[in-house]
Amino acid sequence: MVPMKIFIENWPEQDFLALYIPIAIALAALGVAWYSAHLSRKSYRHSSRPYVWASSYGVIDQEHHCIIQEPQRVAYRVKNSPAKIKLSSVSIILDAVEIFNHKELDYVRFPDDSSESGFLIGKDQFNDILKKHSSSSSQLIRKVFVKYTSLNGGTVYEFYLKQEFIAEDNQWRDVESQAS
Repeated sequence: MVPMKIFIENWPEQDFLALYIPIAIALAALGVAWYSAHLSRKSYRHSSRPYVWASSYGVIDQEHHCIIQEPQRVAYRVKNSPAKIKLSSVSIILDAVEIFNHKELDYVRFPDDSSESGFLIGKDQFNDILKKHSSSSSQLIRKVFVKYTSLNGGTVYEFYLKQEFIAEDNQWRDVESQAS
């Protein structure tokens, strides 16, 4: 026991800097690690969430090397991960009066570049809409709204698209687009 007592009594004195600088470095490293974990978590949420949007629909004509517009259709795209669509709404407005509205609730879409999903208005019904538009001087407006989440729920995201119909081109032109 005596050698241990001698060892402890002869222990060299620590100066203030030698004692507290390693503690300060450890605390700074802990802060940097916490901030890095926060940024990683934020990046993961953004990279793993689904992205859903809508656009005008067109078909590629291989023979003439052009795109044939199909204004009666709306194309939906899903990227990154599967999405649970809580609400999908397509409405067409003429003279501030809604002349067409279609809603779908609670369905799932998966990201797949080799398949397409969309909404189609019947040809006769769309021709009736175009007849109403041609007899009016007002703009024909299409509004598309999508509310969705990831499959496990959580944050609710929204996409809104407003388009006006260009009769000369037989297609819809984007006027306003918002995503949150």
